[in-house]
Amino acid sequence: MDVLVPPLGTLFWYTETLTLPAPRGNISVFIYTYATNAKPNEPDFPGNNGVVYTVFRCTGMNHFNTNDLIHMSDPGGNMICERQLPDKEERYGDLNIYAIDFSEDLCLFNSFSDKPYKLTISYTDSFILKVVRQRFGSTGASFSKLTLFGDCFDTDYESPFRSLTLWSSKALVLTNFEISVKSHGDRPYSIPLDHTFINK
Repeated sequence: MDVLVPPLGTLFWYTETLTLPAPRGNISVFIYTYATNAKPNEPDFPGNNGVVYTVFRCTGMNHFNTNDLIHMSDPGGNMICERQLPDKEERYGDLNIYAIDFSEDLCLFNSFSDKPYKLTISYTDSFILKVVRQRFGSTGASFSKLTLFGDCFDTDYESPFRSLTLWSSKALVLTNFEISVKSHGDRPYSIPLDHTFINK
């Protein structure tokens, strides 16, 4: 069972969905942001082991005319990419099988008690690519790159893709996160993330 949305009454979290244009289709980006371990409206959030976690789940079709697909980054350097999925591949001839098996224990707060509670967020998915392969390329602390590659570079060939990345930050700031859809040009899309949780 997939659990990315906390129970009713949970504080200091939010979700949003974005649609980014890509050749012959769109890329859907599902974003889930949680303040954990400490309350962001109380003093010394990082000193009390407070961490903001953000999950990006991306899905769509790629018009296969490039091998670099999605670049994700925080130009301010506050967010660190902790995990990139799928991270394993099974190959059977020209079929490539991928699985996303994600879980993370979070310490969250709700409106019914001053004490935090534990929630394990999770998400599972699997998919098959034919000829084309998917992997995450080289990354930096605040950078993630998803790559499709293979022997098929037919400009009419389209390939589905899915990915999930987990990011962390200790800074309670407004962050202009950037996503570049490389097959749609290099211009990044700026995504404002409210890690202050003032209006959330």
